[in-house]
Amino acid sequence: MPLDRLLVIRALRPDCVPAALSRFMASVLGARVASLVPGDVETALIDAGPTTPVFIFVSPGINASAAVEACARKRQVSSFTSMSLGQGQEVLALAALRTAAATGGWVLLQNIHLTMDWTWDELEKVVDQLATTGTAHPDFQ
Repeated sequence: MPLDRLLVIRALRPDCVPAALSRFMASVLGARVASLVPGDVETALIDAGPTTPVFIFVSPGINASAAVEACARKRQVSSFTSMSLGQGQEVLALAALRTAAATGGWVLLQNIHLTMDWTWDELEKVVDQLATTGTAHPDFQ
């Protein structure tokens, strides 16, 4: 029901989506998740791990990559790969994910909205496989 309400708001009142999305997140994921300080990557990573990916949704004109890179440096991540998706980059993204899952490190996939079919198909399968098999390196995020 909350998702239906969100979709109706998106269709009829796009200007109200940010507030509705906050309410949706609070009702589905809990108030703690919905009240994160924007750009606070450290807080977002509290519950992250090799089988729990982190998704950072940004507004147009906002680039979170600098905050993620700074967090990786602070945590002394052994390997950090950042790539923009689209224009055939999906194959390279899967290779980067598999390498980081095997050896440790972080992978930042940007512009994921450009590859929704791939995201819901191949990427989801890889993430689910890592979560169910528990084969990912402890430092993979």
